[in-house]
Amino acid sequence: MFAPGFNQNDWGSANGQYIIKEGYLCRMGEKEVWPWGRWVWNRLNLPKHSFICWLSMYQRLLKKARLYHMGINQDDRCPICGTQEETIQHLFFECAFSKQCLHGVLNWMRCRLIKGKRCREIIIAILATLLYCISKARDNVVWDLKIPTTAYMLSLIKQECRLRKRTYLSSKTRVKERDWIEKLLQS
Repeated sequence: MFAPGFNQNDWGSANGQYIIKEGYLCRMGEKEVWPWGRWVWNRLNLPKHSFICWLSMYQRLLKKARLYHMGINQDDRCPICGTQEETIQHLFFECAFSKQCLHGVLNWMRCRLIKGKRCREIIIAILATLLYCISKARDNVVWDLKIPTTAYMLSLIKQECRLRKRTYLSSKTRVKERDWIEKLLQS
């Protein structure tokens, strides 16, 4: 009646009925656990921000070091600071420009940390926006030979957040969280 794999893989219940979920899970195999999955695919992130974050987590952004190792590029130095090899780690976390941008965002959010799921999602969306803007700034340096200031970067991030204000606020948002969001976006 059933295929041989049915009995070998215990796809049935105790009374011998086939369970679709068990068959599906067996067919799909083991799932990869992504501890950063909720951060990357946060519902308040714009898709372009999520995509850049996702590529970064998989080390798939075509930055100079990766292009150099592929034999496409002859220089592997960071185009912004020019001091170190341009890797994803360097671009987003070690480069002086990125550190200044991160400090600017943290200063903007200073004294505004509050508990609550919505506020956590907004902070994650702001950080995803920061990564996207740093990536775009890097591309501008490579293609247009213009290094933006950290003040300009911070104003871009604030502007993107203000444009998404309606997304951040919903009818289910608590009053305390709503006040926090309003104060954050007004500053």
